[in-house]
Amino acid sequence: MRSAPEMLTITRGPSSVPPDVARQYEQVARDVLAGEDARLAVQFGTWVADDGRIQVVCRVEAPPADPFGLETQWRWWSPLLDGPEALREELGAAVARRRRQRVGREVVAPTPSEVRGGSL
Repeated sequence: MRSAPEMLTITRGPSSVPPDVARQYEQVARDVLAGEDARLAVQFGTWVADDGRIQVVCRVEAPPADPFGLETQWRWWSPLLDGPEALREELGAAVARRRRQRVGREVVAPTPSEVRGGSL
């Protein structure tokens, strides 16, 4: 029996941070994105701030969307982050925004039968 495919892949973890902090960033991404219905790729990058602090940026990307569908490909970049909890806050807000937008499209988008039947 095959296991279900992973819906989230971390293609590049945060480097230049201690391993335990890198694992925390990755776990936050997994926690916040749990339950998403699309395959998602997550990458982290690191930058050195002017004051020498290491800051992390996170990118989340869904596969290309159906060119004939209503949804566009979802891509999200975080601001520069100072810790895993900042990622939880920023990514959590982005996921909530995405879910609200998707629900809004499902409510207003006509079905093909409505379009063909002229009920619009």
